[in-house]
Amino acid sequence: MEYIKKDLGSYKLHLIKTDKFKSIFVRVSFHRVVKKNEITIRNILSDMFMQSSKKYGSKRELTIKAQDLYAAGLKTSNSRLGNYINTDFYLTTLHDKYTEEGNFAASLEFLSEIMFNPDVEDGKFNAEKLDIVKSNCRSALNSIKEDVKWLGFDWDNLYFASDYFEEMYNRAVLLIKKGKAYVCDLTSEEMREYRGTLTEPGKESPYRNRSVEENLELFEKMADLFGVSTDYLLGREALIRSTNSREFVGSMSQDDISLITELRHYNNLYTKLTKDTKRYVNLINKKMMN
Repeated sequence: MEYIKKDLGSYKLHLIKTDKFKSIFVRVSFHRVVKKNEITIRNILSDMFMQSSKKYGSKRELTIKAQDLYAAGLKTSNSRLGNYINTDFYLTTLHDKYTEEGNFAASLEFLSEIMFNPDVEDGKFNAEKLDIVKSNCRSALNSIKEDVKWLGFDWDNLYFASDYFEEMYNRAVLLIKKGKAYVCDLTSEEMREYRGTLTEPGKESPYRNRSVEENLELFEKMADLFGVSTDYLLGREALIRSTNSREFVGSMSQDDISLITELRHYNNLYTKLTKDTKRYVNLINKKMMN
């Protein structure tokens, strides 16, 4: 497997060459600083791109064209990291040697059509298609709330993580500055090896003793999405030394507990837990076991 990274000024190109797969996977990411009032708009926008384009006037036409390209796969998504939000376009298509010469080029042209030639008139999307996408967004949110209520939980107020995203980021930086967290380069396999078990203590990460300055620099790069693997994780300093969770909690100072409690508060995705948290968690565990 060969990896090549090219910095082409306004954009970066990452190439991974391998003969293991018949398919070619393409991901195009557009990122910008998070603005609270744009998060929902960007989710709707990415869905609108998949409804139609200037050349393909309906979702049905897009689907037919994708099938003509040997069932090319297309999708969009939004994700956040650090102070940035990513809008990603994904294309999966078969290699030319398994289809016909020019299939990959035609698939890239199709992706380009969707990204850069949206179905817009006078700067506006089709109102009917926009209403459909908005309705789907509302349905998705309502289904999440219904699922939570089905688990037996209700809330006094509804909150969203996007309301506290900058706060979550600042709290992570504060943990690093206090020496309570660090950027860890261990892979998922290495992490399983190092973390230990409920009865055996883990081993210290070789990255645990990085300086605060180095950790802050790495965390900032990680958040900015510039040339740093997203496999980096924030590691709690005392965790791997503990033989069990009770010992770990016992080793925490009151400042640690207060800080982590606030982090949990801000990191809640959809709701602020206002009552009977233990019952809620136990109920989820019971549902999963069944």
